[in-house]
Amino acid sequence: MPISGNATTETGSPVDFVRIFNWPSEELAGVVTPDENGDWQFSPFWDGNYGITYIAQGCQPITHGPYWIEGDASIPTDSLIMYFDMEGSGTEVTDKSGNGYHAELMGGATRELAGLIGYSLRCNGRNQFAQLPSNIPSMPTNMTVSLWIKVERLKTDQQMILEALLGRSVNLQMGENQAPGLIHLRGQIGGSWTDFLVSPNPISIGEWHHILVEKEDKIFTLSINNTVQAVSEEVEVSTTSGAMRLGGRETTADRTLNGEMDLVRVYNRILTANEKVGLFAEPART
Repeated sequence: MPISGNATTETGSPVDFVRIFNWPSEELAGVVTPDENGDWQFSPFWDGNYGITYIAQGCQPITHGPYWIEGDASIPTDSLIMYFDMEGSGTEVTDKSGNGYHAELMGGATRELAGLIGYSLRCNGRNQFAQLPSNIPSMPTNMTVSLWIKVERLKTDQQMILEALLGRSVNLQMGENQAPGLIHLRGQIGGSWTDFLVSPNPISIGEWHHILVEKEDKIFTLSINNTVQAVSEEVEVSTTSGAMRLGGRETTADRTLNGEMDLVRVYNRILTANEKVGLFAEPART
């Protein structure tokens, strides 16, 4: 929901600009320039208390607030196929979507208490991952995958993030035929394994990165930290009977993720821009 107003000086001229900030932290939310009549409008991303400061040359700044504003950004809870926040105990990783696709920790994989938000899935890069059940649904026509990863060591060989995504021979991974740290999608297309979507920029060690994969019909898009990295041509990825895994590979144990993973969500639709911003900003607003 936008916040709006009219800001003019005693002479009737519009102020130079309006500063909108979070209350009481004073963290800047945005700056807008009023039109010739002094009218202005701003749409914050998040719900919260906001303050407003009018600033004009030769005038004392005037601050109003706080005002409770409903933000445009949101974390979508509908259309979820699966959702893993990694909270809990034991070897079962609960699917919080309500669909019951609970994963199982394998090879001694653990939950890390100091994760992104609460616990995270921790894999050692050798034989640890979480395996999903065999009854997960097949890949829909439109899909969005959102997750966070923090890599502790980059390897030249394959480092799996997601394997056999929703019953298809397509993996989200690093390494292998690409430079270490380059996130890419590798799939079986026309009988051959191909890296059909590759990020041009490597991720950093020891930092959390938000990964977003969108599939709109036969076109895939890869974004990292809310910035589009690559868009594929139309591709038809083969089906597979292999189980979907978080951070691991079925046949080669030493090609698992070396690091942590958190907040894994899969939706059966393309998300809006504000929803994608909401997922990216989630850790900062929690």
